[in-house]
Amino acid sequence: TTSSTSSLLSPPPPASTLTLAMAPKKAAKSKKSASKKATVETLRKKDLVDVVSEQMGITKTDADGAVTAVFDTIMDIVADGKRISVFDTIMDIVSDGKRINLSGFGTFEPRSRAARKGRNPATGEEIDIAASTAVGFSAAKSFKDRLNGRAD
Repeated sequence: TTSSTSSLLSPPPPASTLTLAMAPKKAAKSKKSASKKATVETLRKKDLVDVVSEQMGITKTDADGAVTAVFDTIMDIVADGKRISVFDTIMDIVSDGKRINLSGFGTFEPRSRAARKGRNPATGEEIDIAASTAVGFSAAKSFKDRLNGRAD
């Protein structure tokens, strides 16, 4: 365990060198949204653990512990009412139109917004609002439970 502990203490590679291998996963289809939602790739926690293990040269068990610790810390920070910024890697993946599903934490995914009419609040004039894509996050049940004081 000494070598795996020292690996954990060595600095990680820069975020720009992290590469994530993702298996394509079809989005769940409901009757209403079957025609609207495109197939997206999903990164699961296991995939992230595999990448961390490989790139840090540690066992998958150690990598799983590290990934779990990071997300537990994030959930604790958010539960305390503090704001945090999202990792560059997550932003890059979602901006490529892919979904990230981290078991026990939540899902980040791109969400399309249709073009619509709006009003300029200062003048009341009708304006056209262009279609856009935003990042959506759905918290996992365990994350919601922790936020509401119902932790394990």
